[in-house]
Amino acid sequence: MQRNKSIKCVAYDKELLKFLRPVDISQYLRVNGWEHVEDIGNKGAVWKWRNEAGEEAEILLPLDRSLSDFVNRMAELLHTLEAVEQRPRQLIINDLFAPNRYCQPTSSDIE
Repeated sequence: MQRNKSIKCVAYDKELLKFLRPVDISQYLRVNGWEHVEDIGNKGAVWKWRNEAGEEAEILLPLDRSLSDFVNRMAELLHTLEAVEQRPRQLIINDLFAPNRYCQPTSSDIE
């Protein structure tokens, strides 16, 4: 019975992923220690993460929501974030849909 709930949850996640905005994900990655290292035209951006122990991860962030594999790429991105952050998928999705929750104010925001 639990297995069916997991399958439904994953399908629900994929449906939600098509509504994620790449600009919000870029902001989330930056705030959480990821480094933007390369653009792939106007279709994608490569981000890398490294911790103090030298562990690394890489994400390909799709930038064009009209791409046929946008949802699949977002699912891969989310899977990587789950592994790196060691947090449940739903908490990460909640953060990605509420970018102001994790945004750190800059000096220009305070003035």
